Amino acid sequence: MTCPKCAWPLYGVPPLCPGCGYPILEDDRTVRLAFEGDAIEFGGWVLLSILSAIVVVPLAWTLAAAGRWFCRNIRLVGDLTVAFAGTGPEILGWIVLSFLLSLPIDVVQAVHGPTFLLVIFAIVAFFLQPLIHLLILRWIVDKLELNRGPRLHFDGTYATYLGYHVLISLSIITVIGWAWVVASYYAWVAEQTRGDGVAIHCDASGWDVLWRTVAALLGSIPIVTIPWVWLWYCRWLVSCVTLTRGVTPRD
Repeated sequence: MTCPKCAWPLYGVPPLCPGCGYPILEDDRTVRLAFEGDAIEFGGWVLLSILSAIVVVPLAWTLAAAGRWFCRNIRLVGDLTVAFAGTGPEILGWIVLSFLLSLPIDVVQAVHGPTFLLVIFAIVAFFLQPLIHLLILRWIVDKLELNRGPRLHFDGTYATYLGYHVLISLSIITVIGWAWVVASYYAWVAEQTRGDGVAIHCDASGWDVLWRTVAALLGSIPIVTIPWVWLWYCRWLVSCVTLTRGVTPRD
């Protein structure tokens, strides 16, 4: 088997051609995604997101613009492309609400220290923050546009999303078990991202999540290397995602 773009010899079905980085099809209907973003731009968007989050309101516009940049750098196959149509005002309310949910906790903690009221605020935020994140995730998927293909939507439920939120929080105490929970979460998000006749899968494994996260954290110690190591992680994660067309619609 050879790469359809550069004729590089391929052994098995690697996600990307070693010669030119072209995404390799597992069959004539399946596309494995690839990300071509630049490390400097990647780092710039991360820094801008952090600065925007401090001010709160601009974060909505930053996330929408970052989504458009990210999708422009997703490579599929042939003339199949993906674009992002989301705008800042569409999620501004959720971002402000997320900030307001955490604000009482910070205020009570600063003024009174640990109190019963602080516990109540923390419990409310623990259950409402995942709902806001789920709504933002649904917005992201709804705004993805394939130039040839059905509209996508996210069918994941709040109960399952909250379950992963709780599991990830609890699995931290296992030191390494969180990686398998995160890998399962990635697979669930992909599975619940649906379109008519389209199936999306993520085959990231727990071991891969574990060693790549540890490597990225260690590689971030010099600080200046942060954009490159996390771009490396991002490219790997995108390459774990496949999109298959022409499948039987799911209920």
